Amino acid sequence: MIKQFKYYFLLIWFFALAIESFAQNKWSDIIEQTFLHPPTSAKPWVFWYWMHGAVSKAGITADLQAMKEVGI
Repeated sequence: MIKQFKYYFLLIWFFALAIESFAQNKWSDIIEQTFLHPPTSAKPWVFWYWMHGAVSKAGITADLQAMKEVGI
């Protein structure tokens, strides 16, 4: 009876280890893909302000285009 219990225990332990290994690989793939292709909410943002009202329409347009080019 005890010998049979040992075999069942080893079998269950083996399957648990195999399942854990599979789950670990799955999570590492998900983490890697999320790192390589981050969601929009994780992209950089800026706090944009003007010093003493030194602003012009051409300056605003240039700033916005430059930010768009770098992905902000």
